[in-house]
Amino acid sequence: MMDLQTIFNNYLKLVNAFNLFSGDITRGIEYDMTPSQFNLLEYVKMNQPVMVTQVCQCLDMSLPNVSRELKKIQDKGFIEKKTSHEDRRKVYIHLSESGEKFMENYLTHVKSNFLQHIEGVPEEELIKINGAMEILQYSLHCKSHHSK
Repeated sequence: MMDLQTIFNNYLKLVNAFNLFSGDITRGIEYDMTPSQFNLLEYVKMNQPVMVTQVCQCLDMSLPNVSRELKKIQDKGFIEKKTSHEDRRKVYIHLSESGEKFMENYLTHVKSNFLQHIEGVPEEELIKINGAMEILQYSLHCKSHHSK
């Protein structure tokens, strides 16, 4: 049986490495919003359209906090809300045209930095890294959704 302490230690090392790497590839990007607002915007980009309740669950934030931050992002013109035609109580959030442009510019910058960081890594290693990321993403995503 695998030693759970070893798994936990490796998790801590992975999170630390990821945070350092993420900081490196996002360095130099200017945006006029809080980290929470940016996380919300990024979540909407990757999952749109989303309901406020989905955002609360996935980002582990309270409804009042999410609503307040979404209002600030909406005031910046980055998101729009649309009421469901089937159920008027449901409101879906998606990026506005300016939000899409903002995220496109952000992701272009991040992709450029990412590609610079992995330049020179042998293809066999890239395949292993990609496979490991897919496994982690799937495992962590499924676990976090089943535990809520």
